[in-house]
Amino acid sequence: MKKADKKVKLRSQIILSAKEYKKYFAGKSFLYCYQKKCFEIIFSEECFLHLTGVATTLHAYDFYRKAVSGKLELNQFYFNDKHPFFTAKKKLAALPHLHTLTHEAVIILEELPSKTHLFKLGMTNIDFTIGIDETTNRFSQYSLVKKGKVCYPRSLRIKDKSIEKSRRCFFVDSIFSKEIRQRRYVQPLLIPNNSRINSAIESYLRPSLVKELRKNYIAYCNSK
Repeated sequence: MKKADKKVKLRSQIILSAKEYKKYFAGKSFLYCYQKKCFEIIFSEECFLHLTGVATTLHAYDFYRKAVSGKLELNQFYFNDKHPFFTAKKKLAALPHLHTLTHEAVIILEELPSKTHLFKLGMTNIDFTIGIDETTNRFSQYSLVKKGKVCYPRSLRIKDKSIEKSRRCFFVDSIFSKEIRQRRYVQPLLIPNNSRINSAIESYLRPSLVKELRKNYIAYCNSK
């Protein structure tokens, strides 16, 4: 396949990935709980560019908007030593499936190193990993776990032995979602019926959801 044809194919993958990103992440916040710990992560529009592996002269938000509308031009992204074609190709093959990290029993990583950065947190399903950092941005005012702070995906890595590289790793216990501006988490995305919600996280959940989860747990215990 000619170089120009390869770039056309990657453009299609970028657009597809942007549409999937919008479908599953736009306007939402996710709460991950493990080992009596919690963190919130928001996949904002600006984060999309860094997950594709390509370089561009566009602002990250503009890149996402052009991609999701299908208007991204071939001359608006490129590759270089820092953003090699081969790496972008691997990332864009995985990126449409990024949403699986929000409803599967993923592994949470603590202190995940890369060649140039130490991520405080990471998340993996073995096939791919996201490096997670913490920041203050326009969404921070809606955070519940850490007031004024929110986590975001900074890097997407493919089959990089992240579990072995991280200092500690744990299976996630539960995952919840909400619209960013909602005051409490309302949607359980992953929670086993035999799991009792830790009282420490109940304050992050809508009271009706807490009641429902308690009811399900009691029903499970009574069935045994």
